Amino acid sequence: GGLKLGSSDVDTVLQTKVHSIDIPVPVHEQLDSRLALVFTGKPRLAKDILQNVLRRWARRSNGIVNTVEQLVRGAHDSVECLMRGDIDRLGTCISSYWEQKKIMAGPESGVEPDFVLRLLTLLRSKSCIVGGTLCGAGGKS
Repeated sequence: GGLKLGSSDVDTVLQTKVHSIDIPVPVHEQLDSRLALVFTGKPRLAKDILQNVLRRWARRSNGIVNTVEQLVRGAHDSVECLMRGDIDRLGTCISSYWEQKKIMAGPESGVEPDFVLRLLTLLRSKSCIVGGTLCGAGGKS
């Protein structure tokens, strides 16, 4: 359980490091009161999405490399927001993360079902949420 930040150095041999992050109790309580997990019922095939990401990464276009750098910075920014208790800024980080993940998967990947795009757009426009993302993918081919 808890919050973890994973990282690896740029090297030919991948060695991952996991850093446990202790969130201050008041921030943890804020998250508990503001975080919502919603089941969309929309399947997304993980293997299809991953194949798109790997193909795009293999090309090493400037856009993809920059997006990966932004994802790394965003992870560190998110930890900072949590340590400061800035949940609104964390919401912005989460939304940026989602936009970057969509770039990694590609526009025709199906990573974001239309229904989810419309729902997140509506909730943001009504100031019901400060951030949103999709997590997980699965399903059967």
